[in-house]
Amino acid sequence: MYKVQVLLSTYNGERYLAELINSLLEQKGVDINILVRDDGSTDRTVEILERFKETGLLDYYQGQNIKPARSFLDLINRAGTADYYAFCDQDDYWENCKLLRAINMINIYYNQPALYFSKAELVDENLKPIKYSKYPKQAYTFGQALIKNNATGCTMVFNKMLLDIVKRYNPIFVTMHDYWVYLVALAIGAKVIFDQNSYVKYRQHSNNVVGGKRKIIKEYSHKLSMLIYKNKTRSKMAVELKKGYYDLMPEENKIIIDKIVNYNMSFKGKWDLIVDKNIKPIYLIDKITFIFAVLFGAF
Repeated sequence: MYKVQVLLSTYNGERYLAELINSLLEQKGVDINILVRDDGSTDRTVEILERFKETGLLDYYQGQNIKPARSFLDLINRAGTADYYAFCDQDDYWENCKLLRAINMINIYYNQPALYFSKAELVDENLKPIKYSKYPKQAYTFGQALIKNNATGCTMVFNKMLLDIVKRYNPIFVTMHDYWVYLVALAIGAKVIFDQNSYVKYRQHSNNVVGGKRKIIKEYSHKLSMLIYKNKTRSKMAVELKKGYYDLMPEENKIIIDKIVNYNMSFKGKWDLIVDKNIKPIYLIDKITFIFAVLFGAF
């Protein structure tokens, strides 16, 4: 039986936390352990964690409020020994076959770094389906992922080989933990597997950090702010990837990274980035935003 460590960051999650943890403990066919970092909760979250700690299957520790991305990266650095690791959001609900399904799909790649992710079913506060997401439809290439993330963290499962590679570098700049792990996996040529099915109920409510509609609004707000304020989010991520993993990248990914890191030095650099077929957005809105961001030095 494979050992899986679930990495969970909590913050004032008392409302749905017990329901989530129970769904984790009901996973079939795996030896599960849950590692939780509480990000400074002021409600009953820690009390709930303490109660589940008595099962012997959950450990937790408390820290300052450093927001989800940094909280999850801290969990990665403190992760114990396991065969596989999975990110988890505090207000979701897992089908009892979620982990086993993921492991069955990536286990054949045991001798190389591997990452699994899937679709997520959007549900309301009572777990009633809102809609089944049409997206994503596939895993992105490295160049496509540098423009847009399409992997949802709560669906991710990855092996120890990938975890150890991610742990070797702690980025100064990072947007979200799931995007970072996805980019690292693609950058180094890890096996990335996408499952068209969903085994996670992705709860939508007013307090969750990233939800379906909220995620879309946040995404397009980010696109607008990227152009207005020239925050250079993508090129900053590329710089971090180059610092941490350049030696592990295949040559074609080194070329992509170098183009993004250096594009703003000349108009030729911008043009070469825009016309590069390996860095081609899929959707029209992303293509338009990408072109303008590059031309205005905001990518």
